[in-house]
Amino acid sequence: MGCGASASKDPADDTLVIVVGSAGGSKTPGGRDQRSMSVVRMDMHKLRQQKEGAGDDDLLGDILSNKSPSSHLNSPRAGGLSSSFRHRRRTVRMNEFSETVTQLVQNNSATAQRKNSAQRKSNGPNSGLAAAVLSDEEIRKRLDKLFALMDIDGSGTIGVDELREGFKKIGWAHSPDAVSRMFGLKGSTDNAAPKEIDRPTFDKLFRSLTRVEDLVIGAEMDQAPAEITLPSAPRREWKAGTRPLVGHKLATHLGFRTRAKTLALSPVARIYVASPRDDTNAYLHCLDDGQVNRVLQGHQHAILCIAVSADRKHIATASKDGLLMLFDATCGHVLKQLEHPGVVTCCSFTPNGKHVYTGCHDGALRKYDVARGRLLACTDNHMGNDLDIVTTMKGIIVSIVAAPRAVVVARARERKCEVYESESLTMRHQLQGHETQIRSLAFAAEHKAALSLCEKFLRVWDIKVGMLERAWRIEDIVRQDPTPGPPPARLGCTCACFGPGDFAHLIALAALDCTVRLIRNAPGEGVLLTVHTRAPVHTLTSSREFTELCFGDDNGNIRRLTLW
Repeated sequence: MGCGASASKDPADDTLVIVVGSAGGSKTPGGRDQRSMSVVRMDMHKLRQQKEGAGDDDLLGDILSNKSPSSHLNSPRAGGLSSSFRHRRRTVRMNEFSETVTQLVQNNSATAQRKNSAQRKSNGPNSGLAAAVLSDEEIRKRLDKLFALMDIDGSGTIGVDELREGFKKIGWAHSPDAVSRMFGLKGSTDNAAPKEIDRPTFDKLFRSLTRVEDLVIGAEMDQAPAEITLPSAPRREWKAGTRPLVGHKLATHLGFRTRAKTLALSPVARIYVASPRDDTNAYLHCLDDGQVNRVLQGHQHAILCIAVSADRKHIATASKDGLLMLFDATCGHVLKQLEHPGVVTCCSFTPNGKHVYTGCHDGALRKYDVARGRLLACTDNHMGNDLDIVTTMKGIIVSIVAAPRAVVVARARERKCEVYESESLTMRHQLQGHETQIRSLAFAAEHKAALSLCEKFLRVWDIKVGMLERAWRIEDIVRQDPTPGPPPARLGCTCACFGPGDFAHLIALAALDCTVRLIRNAPGEGVLLTVHTRAPVHTLTSSREFTELCFGDDNGNIRRLTLW
């Protein structure tokens, strides 16, 4: 059905009157069509997003003639939009800003440059890039997009408050003063830092963050304020993943009243998600100060496992209520609810964040598409109704870790691991050698090796061929510790993971003797660092891009261990 519209001016007060209505619709007593003003505002807003620069009369003409709009988003008429619509628009803008900044920094950071150099040395100069390092032209385009995205009023400057909201989602800054320090802004005579940032200053910040020397053209660089000081890139003498451990710092965050049941640290963002025992909610914390930014609600029973996707978009929670819930990592809204025939015991995202694997009480391993929430594959040829009970003699899945081409699974009451193909979920290898049930699994940063931990042994495997690389007896590790604590009532380990970032050659393991130890992933190496806690630690995780580990103990404390 077509739409009709008319405009007229009241001769008494020279007021412009807009009447928009559907063709053939109802008429007013004066013979004019009627239409809801909310629909008119929505049409005006859609038209404003396409063209800028004219006034209300041109905008009216565009609406009446179905042409392009002629006003920008900050027109006084934009204030007529609902608060929920403005909030959604702001959320989308901040999400796009945080994703673009993260990709820009990661692809051109010192870590990416080192990976690129190592790949060229190993495979030759024509082997291609190990990391997707962007060209200067692509970087300039992304910076133009970022600045235009945040410059909502077209004034050529960005407000510090807007930047604070954008960087807060990444976890880099939480106050205007922090943003001012990041940009190197200095106050005037009254010591007040400027509240707006121009384009040259904006470019200089990302030039320092990515360590790229030619982010902007020389004419723009000459216009940058002279008082900005860029932090110099530290000179590193180590290869990727071989950084020597020099020192550490332990920080305690406000935790829970009961045991920290599960904890997941984001691979690329400075956030972590934790949940205490017997709690139906998960809590999203800032890694720097431990403050709770979001509360993820929706489960009816206790949460057993949490996973955070590497693309920073989704958070998965597995619960006793038979649901795997997918949350938006930015706003905390529930996106998908994936039903299972029993208790969902564990979950794990693929490195690209597009798929999630789940373990259930029926013993079946399932693979879901995150975007659509559709079941893609399941063990035991179970591809019908995913709520049917799978008849299987295998034990309950208690731990899952996913790599690009393989998925490693540990089951209850079994002393072996199973390696499956990531696409078809057909079994490839069985990793045997443990004496008790496997408690923890973890992949290395390059996804070539995986570790498995039971109460008595720690083993590292080559996943491609299914062979054991090296193994440690827990008793030997405790015996070699130069700073042992009080003798525990029972000797054993609860969880383990590979070290964070440049310390990927280390292995962190938590034991029942209230300690977290760091050892080197090499034969004949002793304990490098021992951290004593007041209660046993049952959840431990590390960051892929940063140098922090997080762990939670039975007293509910969440601790952050920073390495350098």
